[in-house]
Amino acid sequence: VKILTAERDVYAAEIDGKLIMKIGPGDFVPEDASAAVVDCGHCWTVWEK
Repeated sequence: VKILTAERDVYAAEIDGKLIMKIGPGDFVPEDASAAVVDCGHCWTVWEK
C-alpha cells in the first residue's frame, strides 16, 4: 500500500500498483491518467490502473 494523500478530509492510497482508493469528502484525482473509475459511492471512489 502506497499512501497518496492523507488530509483532514481525504485519504487516498494505491494498492498493489493496480487499484487506487479514495475515502472522505475531500477532492482527490489520481495523477495517473490511465486510471479509470470502477466504483464509487458516498465519499469514496475506486480506480483501476
